[in-house]
Amino acid sequence: MNRRLAKLEQRKKALFSHSKSIIDAADRDTRDVTPIEQSLLDNNSQELETVAAAIAEEMVGYTGKIEVGGFDGDFSGQPDGGNAAVNRLAGVSRHGKIGARYRDLFGANLSNDGWSGQQEYLAAIHSGMTHPRLAAIVEGTGSGGWLVPSAHAAEMLDSAMEDSVVMSRARLYPMLSDTRKIAGFDASTNTATTLYGGLQAQWIGESTAATATNPTVRKIELKAKKLALFTSSSNEIAEDGAGLEGQLDEAMRQGNGWFLDYAFLRGTGVGQPLGALNDPALITVDAEVGQDADTILYENLIQMLSRLHPGCMNRSIWVVNSTAIPQLLTLYTPTALTGSFVPVLRENDGGWQLLTRPVIFSEKMPTVGDAGDILLADFSQYAIGLRKEVTIEKSGHIRFMEDETVWRAITRVDGQGRWNQAFTPANGSTQSWAVTLAERA
Repeated sequence: MNRRLAKLEQRKKALFSHSKSIIDAADRDTRDVTPIEQSLLDNNSQELETVAAAIAEEMVGYTGKIEVGGFDGDFSGQPDGGNAAVNRLAGVSRHGKIGARYRDLFGANLSNDGWSGQQEYLAAIHSGMTHPRLAAIVEGTGSGGWLVPSAHAAEMLDSAMEDSVVMSRARLYPMLSDTRKIAGFDASTNTATTLYGGLQAQWIGESTAATATNPTVRKIELKAKKLALFTSSSNEIAEDGAGLEGQLDEAMRQGNGWFLDYAFLRGTGVGQPLGALNDPALITVDAEVGQDADTILYENLIQMLSRLHPGCMNRSIWVVNSTAIPQLLTLYTPTALTGSFVPVLRENDGGWQLLTRPVIFSEKMPTVGDAGDILLADFSQYAIGLRKEVTIEKSGHIRFMEDETVWRAITRVDGQGRWNQAFTPANGSTQSWAVTLAERA
């Protein structure tokens, strides 16, 4: 056996274990890592790069088996030896990840607990029979019922993300408890000498002392909110084996995604996430003077675009109610040279584009003419905290007289924008990550 290679592997795993213990401690305390802990993580990361390079060099021409003991982490079976797992733990836990999948947040070691699929699992619950593989919810998870196996929970939540406007573009954080704290700068003002409300720049002459400054940091706190989906099924259909479980599975996936997305767009923040249209940093552009009710003007759109923060431009999208389609398709801008008209809404690679940015049409937005019917936003500036557990319950008592069984699925999440107010640039009007249009009445 190659002794040097074995020692390198031992050192790599020790670094993994140390980094994991730091992050686990922060997650248990529902806090971000401290500056000292961050320094240790950075040092570990740098050493890991050196060790990984040494392992790669040592592996050239070596095909022997390395046996290394004493490590009980979660990185076994990783094709890259675990580097991706450490990056996930260190990066996603601290900074979140845009468009993260369930595995990114909670690890790759998911289990179906012996079930062939979600339909078999639902059938076991519906039978009412005691089953050794049904895991009851433990105290502290927020509800009774049965815990959905992690592999099936991943399918359910990833499916919700695929069809969502917000989740697939937002920054997601794993929540290992009911609260998750995220750090951010307080205030958002640029002048000739200050940035982000406290980060100051100074030109210092020779032998001139600098003035110490302290940027103001605020705490963003995500608190898990409970989304409960209810549906009922005829007991007769269930007993006839008419594919009830498959229909329930599909309904739960689609319903979960739809209502989560609606909350991230329009939630009030009271017992539910704070949606983009109620965000404190949201900028609402006024209608044009004399504008007719329920109309969309070219001037509305260019005013909205001018209020989007430049740093948000490349990730921004338009989210528009479908009732606006007729007006947008007939909205043209004249060109000064030829006198011809150029369509504002254009087809682009199978999708739609408005003033160079992608457009998503959604029934979740208010109808055309109402405030918020058009939203221009960079959802990477929206934070979503997600609990790992998904639970399912059933009751034959609520609709006993109708001979129906009521099902309830519970997901716990929270979401809010990462800015505490609109940004005031050194020159010009305020800007934000989210801009909408006022009512045209």
